[in-house]
Formats: sequence, structure tokens, C-alpha cells
Amino acid sequence: MSKYSNVKLVFSGHTGHFTSRVDSPHGNTVVSYLGNVLARGTNPVRIITINTRSGDVFSTVYDPIRMETAGSTHNRISLIR
Repeated sequence: MSKYSNVKLVFSGHTGHFTSRVDSPHGNTVVSYLGNVLARGTNPVRIITINTRSGDVFSTVYDPIRMETAGSTHNRISLIR
């Protein structure tokens, strides 16, 4: 995906855990988010906040059943305007 300058974020799931990674082999930074946990009476969700002025991307994995945060990340991407 990183060879396409208009692709900035990739979301996919059904892995059994939440993770993220950043790739930029072609000079275009792409942030990928992976995750899906459906077990042990929990159903966490990933909440993404994008600051369109700075290109900052914040990600938080939140469990609404337990009302707790399971983790968070911060990345920066360049936005096409």
C-alpha cells in the first residue's frame, strides 16, 4: 500500500489481538492497524483521532464492557490537501 501516495491508513482485523505498525519504503508513510478480540466477555474497539492540521494520528483501544483502555499509539502522517 505504501507505493500509493493517497493511502495513509490501513485497517484490518480478525487476528486475535490488537497491534499497529508503520511502513514507509516508498517514501509514503502508511500506518496499519490490526485487531479483533472477541473472547472472555469483552469486545474492545479501536478509536482513531486524526488532527488534520498536524497529521497526528492517535489510536486508543478501549474495552466498553470493562470501561478501560487497553493501549494507545501516536503516529504522524503527511496529509494530501
